[in-house]
Amino acid sequence: MDMQWISLLTDWGLQDHYVAQLKAKIWGEMPEARVLDVSHQVPRADVYSAAYMLADFLPFCPPGSIHIVGVNDIASDQTPHVVAEVSSQYVIGADNGFFPLFFYLLKHRPEKVVEIDLWQESDVLTFPARDLFVKVAALIAGGEALESIGNPSSIRRVMMEGGLLKTLPEKGPDGKEAGLRVVGKILFVDGFRNVVTNITKEVFEDCLRRFPDYALELASRRVQGCRLVKAYPDVQEGDVAMIFLENGLMEIAMNQGQCARLYGLRRNDEVHVVFRNPQGRRLRLL
Repeated sequence: MDMQWISLLTDWGLQDHYVAQLKAKIWGEMPEARVLDVSHQVPRADVYSAAYMLADFLPFCPPGSIHIVGVNDIASDQTPHVVAEVSSQYVIGADNGFFPLFFYLLKHRPEKVVEIDLWQESDVLTFPARDLFVKVAALIAGGEALESIGNPSSIRRVMMEGGLLKTLPEKGPDGKEAGLRVVGKILFVDGFRNVVTNITKEVFEDCLRRFPDYALELASRRVQGCRLVKAYPDVQEGDVAMIFLENGLMEIAMNQGQCARLYGLRRNDEVHVVFRNPQGRRLRLL
């Protein structure tokens, strides 16, 4: 039997003993499991940052891997506990807004979703990751079908606030289209204070084919000299650069600096990339 992979993603931090309890529970149920910590430093209840982290991590895991998401995971009538099978892996968590963005970023629809219909092992309902999700993971690892764990369901919550990526026309002095403005959102701010956006390489390259000059705007300010590069050292120390990550999303970073702190950026803030007309006339800003 192959070793079972179990990943953990929580907003609990590491100052308390809760992560150790969760791992002890897993090894008590599955002694041979390989437990991987995605992160325990997700900002409190930030299901959108969690969705980005797991979507970026899951493709590196083998089929059959099980992922426990302990972020804002207390169940209610509006946020039931669910298991989703996607890309031949299993994600256990609460339907609290995490899953729609996760599927969107992963670019895969779930093969199955069930609402968990099992009793947890404690009358205290404050620790479902330990007292319920581990039980579910052990059943899946033992070969139980999802239909024996819960009832077929669908994800209830809507996409992250603010909507999706937008591409808007830019008008020149004559009122005709002279460029495009891509309006994206910050999905994630990492520990280096780099920001990951929902601007995709496909959208960027499509706009660039039509309008070959571009400029970045952060916090309503144009970032002078910012350009697309492949590595951080491709720009001078302290300069801001745009980089497309392996997942196809644009990261905005500062070489040897903290971009998010300098510009006061947070998750869900807007990021604008303005594509100019071929003649290079300055575009009217929105």
